[in-house]
Amino acid sequence: MCRFARRRGRPESVIALNFMNVCFCAYRAESGVRALRRGLLRLKKRIQVLDPCRGLVCPAGARCSVTEGQPECRCPRSCQRRKPVCGSDGKEYASACHLDKHACDNQLNVTVRYQGKCDPCADHECSEGICQVNESRAPVCRCGPACELAPRASAAVCGSDHRDYPSECALRREACRTRQQLTIAYRGLCASEYKRRERELAKHHKYLLSQNAKKLSDNEIKIKLNILR
Repeated sequence: MCRFARRRGRPESVIALNFMNVCFCAYRAESGVRALRRGLLRLKKRIQVLDPCRGLVCPAGARCSVTEGQPECRCPRSCQRRKPVCGSDGKEYASACHLDKHACDNQLNVTVRYQGKCDPCADHECSEGICQVNESRAPVCRCGPACELAPRASAAVCGSDHRDYPSECALRREACRTRQQLTIAYRGLCASEYKRRERELAKHHKYLLSQNAKKLSDNEIKIKLNILR
C-alpha cells in the first residue's frame, strides 16, 4: 500500500502506483499521462522501497527470506569459497557464508572474529626471525636472526620468568615472540642458583643452631630463616 502526505494548495486526488514493492506516488494536478510524468519527476526523490525483512531478527547464521510476501528466517543452502574467515570458536571457515551455515545448522552462536585465516603465520616461512602478526593481521618476520644452535654451557641464563635459556640471545627471542618483558635474573641455570641459595640457607641454619645455646627459641630460628629466604 502506498503512503503519501497531502500538501497545501494541491488537489486532493492522487495517482498511486505499486510495482514490485516500490511505491510511486504523484499528485494529479490535471488529467492525462503528461501530468503523471510531471508528478513523478517532481517526486522521484520520494520513491520508497518497502523492506519486508525490516524488524525481523534472525538467529546467528540465519538470513531473512521473503516467500509470497511473508518474511522468514532460513539457513543458507549453499556457499561459494571466497575469502576465509576466523570464527569466534577459533575455527577457520572458507567464507562468512560457510560460517553462517555452520552456525545456523547446528544452532550455535558463532560470529566472525577476524577476516582471513585464524593463524596467518601457519603458511608463512621466515628465513630470519620469527613470524608474528602485525596490527593489520598480516604475517611479518621479526625478532632478528636465529641464535647459535649449540651455545656454550656457560652461556646459559635464568630468565625473570624462572625458566632456563641456553643463551641471552634465546631469551631475547622468546621475549620478542611472546611480547613479554623478560630480563636476565642471573647468569647460569635456575637450578644452580637455587642450589647455591640452599647452601647459604644451610650455612645460616647451622649458625642459628649454634646460637641455640644462647636459648633462642625454635620460633625465632624459623623467623630468621624466612627472612633469609
